[in-house]
Amino acid sequence: MDQCKTDSSRSCSEETTLSTEAAFYFSSKQYEKCDVATKQLLDLKANDPKVIMNKALLDFVHKHGYTHIDEYVAELKRIASIEKIPLSFSDPTSGDEAEPSGNLTDLSDSPLTESTQVPTPGLCKSTLPQSVLGIGLQYNYALVLFYQRKYTQSEHLLTNCLGFSRKTGILCPETPCLQTISGIELTPSTDVTLSRRVVLLWLEVLLRLQHPEEVYNLCGRFPIHLPLDRAIRSSG
Repeated sequence: MDQCKTDSSRSCSEETTLSTEAAFYFSSKQYEKCDVATKQLLDLKANDPKVIMNKALLDFVHKHGYTHIDEYVAELKRIASIEKIPLSFSDPTSGDEAEPSGNLTDLSDSPLTESTQVPTPGLCKSTLPQSVLGIGLQYNYALVLFYQRKYTQSEHLLTNCLGFSRKTGILCPETPCLQTISGIELTPSTDVTLSRRVVLLWLEVLLRLQHPEEVYNLCGRFPIHLPLDRAIRSSG
């Protein structure tokens, strides 16, 4: 029994080390080393969807040099399908909204009912999962859509990551959602770096959609609700 515990602890420690190394190598563009660490992770966690997603991203960036987009998107959708994570959504007031039903506890949320929806003109509460995996899949797909200049579709995914979806109208000081900006989830993931990237990409998408006034209004409110140390890191 003690031997089993020792082996399990060693395995967890190795996984943590490899995950940290892979993230560091990828962020510093040391892709060969990142590939080695990621393959070792796959040997330990062959069915882990997050590792599989990261390997797909690494291959897309390093192996294929940002080509083979269709293959990369197909892999993202395959992972999302297996994990029951929707990469699209429809109007929650209709009868065919996407309802997450993942096997993991943090991937499953009950769909909103009329009594729980926030009565905000032009906006509705997101029903998509807020797990690290779910947000990672949505962010990676939104980034592809951004570079394909499909800005509206990209924004749909990003706003869902942040906890709401746009139906009509624009975000302005008079918009109830901005009057209570805490309703917008500025840190949707426990992964601070991922959360920051979601917010920054969303602001860039808004600019491409010709909504500079929204970026101005949002940026004027973000520092109030972000912890000071996080705001400092974001500006570094």
